[in-house]
Amino acid sequence: MRTLMIVLWLNKQRAGCVQLSAPEEVTGTRGGSLTVSCQYDLEFKDNPKYWCRGSVYELCRIVVRTTKKHINNRTFIADDNRVGIFNVTMSPLRKEDENVYWCVISRSGRNVFQRVTLRVSDAGMFLETLNAS
Repeated sequence: MRTLMIVLWLNKQRAGCVQLSAPEEVTGTRGGSLTVSCQYDLEFKDNPKYWCRGSVYELCRIVVRTTKKHINNRTFIADDNRVGIFNVTMSPLRKEDENVYWCVISRSGRNVFQRVTLRVSDAGMFLETLNAS
């Protein structure tokens, strides 16, 4: 009986696991474009998704979401719920875009979220300076 209870507990814990994956860190070039892909289980295909900025998830600021206008200044979000991926594109990148962001799936109870650190490189600006000389 005790073994059965442990197996049921383990199955319950696994059932509570939600899949959302995204790169831990991405780097884009200042002035360029960057797309981050957030992949999720198809059970969340109809849930709203959003891209949030801030080092602490609970305090982050929503930049763009799928349930509102898809473009917010320089940030665009597109959800392909047939394959379970939403993409966030930022363009043109600025040095001040460097921060922690979150791929988020909104759901009842606790939202599902994955941290993404965005770095902005000056490499492209250096090459443009060389080409201009």
